[in-house]
Amino acid sequence: MEICKIVFTGGPCAGKTTQIKLVKEYLEKKGYKVITVSETATDVINSGIEFKFIDSLMNFQNIMLKVQDFKERLYQEELGYRDEKIIMLFDRGIIDNKAYFENYKDFDFMMKTHNKSEIDILDNYDLVIDLLSLASCSPERYNLSSNLARTETVEIATKLDEKTSNVWAGHKNLYLFNSNVSIEEEFKLIIDKIENFIEKKNFKKIESFEIENNLEDFESYNDNNSRLINVEKIFLDNNYVIYRRTYKGKVSYILNYEDEVKSYDKKITFEEYIEFINRHDIINSEMYLSLNFVRNKQLFEIKFYFDRAVLEYEENKMNDKIELPEEIKFCKAKQNVLR
Repeated sequence: MEICKIVFTGGPCAGKTTQIKLVKEYLEKKGYKVITVSETATDVINSGIEFKFIDSLMNFQNIMLKVQDFKERLYQEELGYRDEKIIMLFDRGIIDNKAYFENYKDFDFMMKTHNKSEIDILDNYDLVIDLLSLASCSPERYNLSSNLARTETVEIATKLDEKTSNVWAGHKNLYLFNSNVSIEEEFKLIIDKIENFIEKKNFKKIESFEIENNLEDFESYNDNNSRLINVEKIFLDNNYVIYRRTYKGKVSYILNYEDEVKSYDKKITFEEYIEFINRHDIINSEMYLSLNFVRNKQLFEIKFYFDRAVLEYEENKMNDKIELPEEIKFCKAKQNVLR
């Protein structure tokens, strides 16, 4: 049995609930078995457990983590016996909780208390659909009427929108969608991305440029606005690649396959990683630091190798133009690296 886990995230008033409903209806008509997992914060608050009744943010977030983790594990365990492909649609994931901490060291402490690995949780979701909030894209249309558990002002919602995007930065399949377009147009773009992913046709057109920067040029980028991952990329025979991703001392493994017909990746366990390495020949390997962040509604990755740095991004068609980070210093020839 195969479970495909898709997270819908985004700031307040981003249209997550509406798009999840549309996607579920569409995929079920296509014959897929679809399970939806509701937003934990809304469930908890609507049940009567409001933040003002809890003595600290940490205790409230502990409740959120326990409930979310329980739902995810329960659903997957109960579905494990079915001999079919299951698609799970999550209204937010565990990583979303990080955006609500002012000091991310508190989130780290919560992860440690619950014996959780942030990189492991991040990579456990297969696809992340980040719907940018109306507060960021069309503030004049932002309102609180669609969800009684929502209390954020435009200013707070805009800040949460940016923080939410950045706590997911570094996910292997994170895609941003601008809420400036109609619900119907946004749905078409979302379902196209999801169908390609499900059908293992997740090809990406990456723009890649060598730059003159080094890591010190990005001192202002920290755990609050980016994610820095240590990556070992291992090339194997038969078009397989394994990414060994280390973040805050914890490791996760991603298996990637790509040929002229298929392109897909999946998280694997350490035991599966060892087995795969033993069964395949290692062709080559490379190591780099991967700095991931979202700026101006665009996801960027900067790879710092031993002898060079490379800026990469996949063009977001919902943006009028790409605004590059001001810190970027292109090589004189602005060399494009083909991907």
